Amino acid sequence: MSTLSFSGSVPTHYDDGLGPVIFEPYALETTSRLSDVEGCEWLEIAAGTGRVTRHLVEALPPNGTLVVTDLQPGMLQIAKSKVNDSRVRFEVADATALPFADSTFDVVVSQFGVMFYPDKELGHREARRVLRSGGTYLFTSWASHAENQWAATVNELIRAEFPANPPGFYAVPFGYTDTAEIEASLRRAGFRDIRIEKVRKPILADKARSFAVGAISGNPVSVQIEEHGGDPQAIIGRVENEFVRRFGDEPMRSETAALVVTARA
Repeated sequence: MSTLSFSGSVPTHYDDGLGPVIFEPYALETTSRLSDVEGCEWLEIAAGTGRVTRHLVEALPPNGTLVVTDLQPGMLQIAKSKVNDSRVRFEVADATALPFADSTFDVVVSQFGVMFYPDKELGHREARRVLRSGGTYLFTSWASHAENQWAATVNELIRAEFPANPPGFYAVPFGYTDTAEIEASLRRAGFRDIRIEKVRKPILADKARSFAVGAISGNPVSVQIEEHGGDPQAIIGRVENEFVRRFGDEPMRSETAALVVTARA
């Protein structure tokens, strides 16, 4: 899938620093859209540390099953620690080469994973392949930096620190925003009844510091900074100061925006 590695201490910082602030609100949003779906065999792709997983388990039909996958074992381990339910199993899997037979699932869900696929249309084709006819495909993707000012702030500071050759991570999660192309690729992959909606959520972080730690140490940009000869801790300090200046502190307040996409197989 992606060559970006969420390993080492990254999964813990990701879950602690970013999880409750930016991922949990969309996890609730995502799960709320499954209240009327039919079918009891569900698949989660690129599950990360399980923010959506916990809520999917609550929404799962009593006789349902949920297969939870991610490419990164460290992320999946945290997700697994949050769930104790015999209907759920966890499996390391590549979203662009799913290890499941055709027409296996009724629902496929992915929160903020599609942006990392090196071939996004292939990922959509794989989701369509494993879905039964009439099944539901639901995924989220961040909107642009302009609509996620916290991310724009981090990206600006990193680019200022390394003007000649900046680490590129922050371009990736916020780069899958062309709704016309998303719809076209889904149609080419075999989906219909496509709906793309922009959803905004508030950011409310207890402390700018903890969110700044998550923004740097909770994703591969920390490794990229080191590879460029920089100090992630120093960057965290600069990000914290700029967060406080722009968004306040205790709490830090801002806004996020994401695309919520649903389609029918």
